[in-house]
Parts: sequence; C-alpha cells; structure tokens
Amino acid sequence: TSNDNVKKLCDTIEKYYRRNKSLADTLSKCESSMARLIRSVTKSATQCGCIEYTAKKQKFTLDADMKTLIDGELCDSCMDIIKTEAGALLFYVFALCIELGIDVNLLIENESDSVKMLGKFNLK
Repeated sequence: TSNDNVKKLCDTIEKYYRRNKSLADTLSKCESSMARLIRSVTKSATQCGCIEYTAKKQKFTLDADMKTLIDGELCDSCMDIIKTEAGALLFYVFALCIELGIDVNLLIENESDSVKMLGKFNLK
C-alpha cells in the first residue's frame, strides 16, 4: 500500500540521510532538487520536444475541466529523468518533515482530505 511505501522511504531517510545532515542542508537540497525537476520538464519541451506547453489565460468554469496546456507525451528518456528528479524532491521534502517532527503519513492524509473537501474549489 502507499502507507507502506511512505514508511519504507521514511525509514530509509532516517537510517541513511538524517544522521549527518543539518536543517539548512536539507532546505538547500529541497531547493536545488526542485530546480532540477523544473529544468527537466523544461528540457522535455525545449530540447527533446516530446511535449509542448503553452501559457495563456484560461476560462474557468466549475462545469468543465480546465485544459492542462500540455500537448504530446513524455518520451521514455524524459519520463525517466523526470521520475528521478521528482523522487529526489520527495526524498528531501520527506527528510525535511522528519527533521521537523512532522508525521509524513498524517501530512499526506490531511492534504488528501483537504483536497477532497474543497473539490473543484481547491485553489492550490
């Protein structure tokens, strides 16, 4: 289950990462990891070309889903790179939560409940 996967990742973080790292180090790794993820998505469009995306104002209605403004699909190479970068970002975000004493399972559960409760009105 997903709870088991989260627990496994948290156990791994506590065992191998948390012992010798500082809060400042973890924060900077979160930031650089996010930058690498954003760059990987950007390169999928600008260098590989497997996807295209546009930025424009969308009409928002509660009756219809908004478009993603992404055309195409990630190729296998870009998908692998983005998965790797997204995984690294999750690792550092979870490490940050652990360092701050935040229960990651509870955090995920609360966020899920919040999104479900707000539904289409979710403004995140």
